[in-house]
Amino acid sequence: METSYSLKLKHSRAFFHAISEKHPTMPFSVASLKDATAARVGVAECINHDLLHMYPVLTEKSGEFVAQFKATVVLLPTGTLVLNETPFDESLYETTYKIEDKAILELLAQSLDRKKAKKEKAVKTEKAPVAPAATAAPAAPAKEEQKK
Repeated sequence: METSYSLKLKHSRAFFHAISEKHPTMPFSVASLKDATAARVGVAECINHDLLHMYPVLTEKSGEFVAQFKATVVLLPTGTLVLNETPFDESLYETTYKIEDKAILELLAQSLDRKKAKKEKAVKTEKAPVAPAATAAPAAPAKEEQKK
């Protein structure tokens, strides 16, 4: 924990102790606690003194559909490792919207796996056409330039 504060209310101390034991780092619901009324008092004091941070509620426009995909990612010195990625088959879904920005399309096409990305980059460079080397020699400097 980054912040320390001596909670003043008995309900707040009991609430914070219970949360520290059951949910030390993960989000929780106040409804999951035995005494929800006392927990609400404890939540208020803990939030006011930066002991807890509220988890934002994500909402969208009414009548709109939203797809959200999550994965657990581990950042290692050797690269990024995706632990539990959900497979996504684009052919199963239809949309009227398309991404047209080339920079965003290139970014979305990149792999999170460094090894895979290096292999894909190597394959692209192997397949890239090689420009023919110029066979003509550069022209000799003019006589006036040679005198200077």
